[in-house]
Amino acid sequence: TLALALIGLDDLSGAGGELDRATAHFAAAADRQYLARVRLTRAELAILRDEPDAAADLLAEAIRTLESGSWQVPLASARLLEVDLAPPARRMELLTALGPLLHDLGVPELRHAYDLRLAQVCLDGGRVDDAEVALRRAVERVEGRGASLGDPQLRIAFRSHRMAAHDALIDLLARRGGPQDIEEACRLSDLAKAQTLLDLTGGTVGAEATVDGARSGDDEEVRRLRADLNATYGALQSAPDAEHRAVVRERAARLEDELAGLRLRSTATTAAASSLPTPDAEQWWSSVLADSRGGRTLVQLHVIGDDVLAFVIVDGEVHLRRLV
Repeated sequence: TLALALIGLDDLSGAGGELDRATAHFAAAADRQYLARVRLTRAELAILRDEPDAAADLLAEAIRTLESGSWQVPLASARLLEVDLAPPARRMELLTALGPLLHDLGVPELRHAYDLRLAQVCLDGGRVDDAEVALRRAVERVEGRGASLGDPQLRIAFRSHRMAAHDALIDLLARRGGPQDIEEACRLSDLAKAQTLLDLTGGTVGAEATVDGARSGDDEEVRRLRADLNATYGALQSAPDAEHRAVVRERAARLEDELAGLRLRSTATTAAASSLPTPDAEQWWSSVLADSRGGRTLVQLHVIGDDVLAFVIVDGEVHLRRLV
């Protein structure tokens, strides 16, 4: 897990060291499943290092072990990585074979990853309508899973790390370019921002009585950590040199970890999901279009990769400019 986190931070050398330690631990325990999981992560690392042959060898070895032990969830992850490494002509065949396994497992994270890959393969093959279906399914899954998280900051983090489906769907609609496509792309972009705003205002602003959703026994500790963290951020801005900044930054990281732990504990022990409102799509969008009438011009920006989509809303109509 630490190796995966370091990969996410682009610390490939650190990730390799953690995988070496993991290999030693699992080898000592004779744990074949987790040795295969380590190989699977090494394959991901090899891909990032632009070593496709090494990645393919590691992946093939991991798949053989996982198949022999019938460890279906990591096997499904391995098969998804196999799609990424396969020649374009074979990817749809591999996805088709993988579909029944993912359906039986019912793991949302794997289904989400599958839909993203399926959409890309469909787009590469010119099957835009099929890609749209897969992306809409992925977006719906992200919104559904995100809404079930009790803590607003966890919801925001969850959605922000899973915006690929939203971005891909918005990009598809923008490139197809019909009047209804452009309007829907703008609406999807606007509603994503609206939901984040509702999460922030509904779950953090004016919520002093239950800070960050913590239970009463944790309130005082959360307040202390937040005050200390704010003071540490202030000290970071005024640190006189790189050495002092490094020390202060390390302290901030420790406090952030403690605060995140309290939030996670609170979320895990909260039985009911939050009752924060979900914006009514039609009502929200009608209000946006109404604001554009009477001589006003609204501009909505959405960043996709290296491009900026500029949606210009004038007199209830949406126009698009792609800034490359």
